Amino acid sequence: MLTYYYIAMNTLRLRTLAFFLTLFTMSQLGYADPPKDEVKINIDPQRGIRSIEYGDTEFLNNGQFKVLGASLFDAATGKTDSPEVKSFEKKIDVAKNQVSYVYPWATYTCTYTPKGNELALEVSVKNTSNLTLQSHTLNIMALRLPTPPEEYKGNNVMLASNKGGLSIKPLTFQGGKIVLTNNDVKEDLLIGFPWANNRAKNTVFPLWILTGKHPWLPTSLPYIDRPIAPGKTDTYHLSLRFGGEKDDPDQLASDVYETFSKTYPMQLNWEDRRPIGTLFLATANQKYPTNPRGWWNDKKINVTTPEGRAEFQKRVLAYADQSIKILKDMNAQGMITWDIEGEESWHPNTYVGDPRLVKELAPEMEEVADAYFKKFTDAGFKVGVCLRPQRLDLNAFRKGKPAQRELKTTDQLIDTKAVADLLIDKISYAKDRWGCTLFYVDSNGDPNNPYDVEIFRRVLEAHPDVLVIPEHETLLYYAYTAPLISLQHAGQTSTPMNVRRIYPQAFTVNLSSTNKELESKRAALVNAVDNGDILTFNAWFTGPANEKIKNIYRTVSRSSKGVKRRVEE
Repeated sequence: MLTYYYIAMNTLRLRTLAFFLTLFTMSQLGYADPPKDEVKINIDPQRGIRSIEYGDTEFLNNGQFKVLGASLFDAATGKTDSPEVKSFEKKIDVAKNQVSYVYPWATYTCTYTPKGNELALEVSVKNTSNLTLQSHTLNIMALRLPTPPEEYKGNNVMLASNKGGLSIKPLTFQGGKIVLTNNDVKEDLLIGFPWANNRAKNTVFPLWILTGKHPWLPTSLPYIDRPIAPGKTDTYHLSLRFGGEKDDPDQLASDVYETFSKTYPMQLNWEDRRPIGTLFLATANQKYPTNPRGWWNDKKINVTTPEGRAEFQKRVLAYADQSIKILKDMNAQGMITWDIEGEESWHPNTYVGDPRLVKELAPEMEEVADAYFKKFTDAGFKVGVCLRPQRLDLNAFRKGKPAQRELKTTDQLIDTKAVADLLIDKISYAKDRWGCTLFYVDSNGDPNNPYDVEIFRRVLEAHPDVLVIPEHETLLYYAYTAPLISLQHAGQTSTPMNVRRIYPQAFTVNLSSTNKELESKRAALVNAVDNGDILTFNAWFTGPANEKIKNIYRTVSRSSKGVKRRVEE
């Protein structure tokens, strides 16, 4: 036996030695992994940056830095002026890879630092005037690509703001990819490639940095409020990351994602991922004489007489009883009533979103609302309402004019603190009166420019035991809320992958869909629920769509122990 043991051990040693000798020989003969390409630059002592090379390709079309426009604010007079931007002095420090542009009112310094497959761009701005540098638009350089990038369709503006998210803009061309990133995850900035300079070929793209708002660009882009006081300096940290055509842009920018997740950790803690029922009590602006709030779209309802109100109250409570049966059948966590104030006005004011005004706007509902919500809470369900982050102007509302007023500062920006305080007060009212913990927030900006996420951070801080479901979102919203998505209206099935990269526990609430959509997207929806997303359903009637949603949750609870605790009681 010992003989066999020694033979086996010697054989193992010989094979191990042969393995390492083979590796050494392959490396000597050139078979080892080739070194990765590195970014190379050239700074000319007279002209500044002259070359950006990666692999065998030159990517710099023009290295000329330009201030395309700026605004200076005089606090003493309240006036804003645009300084002249054509006259400047250029200073070049080749040893530091640094080029400075000295204007009469500010000095701009750009430092170029190649490191591996990345070119870091540090742009420092010193305000040398006695006025506030309110905003500016900077042309850092122009890149030249071998072929048109697939992200550019000929007329789309490829700019990204890190307001509530990340600024990551890829340019994918034949044979490679460049990813532009803003490496600072705290201070707001707008960066990117506004258009192609050579429209016939679409291969040359200027790289811009912007604060304020540029008149040539879409109004949907956010205003970047980042002024520089007299004598102060601000610095922007960008980078160009080079990779292969098939490389994942998010992977090329993985360090930015990591910085973001550490800076803004997940705050929302909502374990229950069972479905949520949606309830709508009215139809908008039907102008029925005896049913002005449009309850159940029934012109026969009469809320103007005692007898009519008594009948209305019976119908409200019967509606609740019917909905509770459906919620139980769906194993729901609760329901949201979208229109407890009724729907007296037309779009965009259909949903009032202010439970404090039920008594004034819908006195017939005021008399039965407490009993309505109590039926659901007594049955063990969470309850909720729709909110709006605007204040209803009752005088305008009664005259049939647009009535929701945004809360703004003196310079016409959304007043973050005032909006947060308003939502906190509305939530407090609904919690104290009806026990509400589910809140859909309608009209929080628009899809391209949602309200500042700081609003929802403050809301969660004040009410950590509620689930807020905003209509629009940025990346950072997922740290504090569960944003609404819609399979029916936008084809969305789940929380985006780039969100889960940062917040693995993030989730969305998917608005009710039709039977056909639920069937065609079933696999994607099963995966979404398996990962913690919530589906909603119509809670006032049963039908094939509800059965399909119920079946999705059954499939998940059978197949995934990790999700079972979230989707089953």
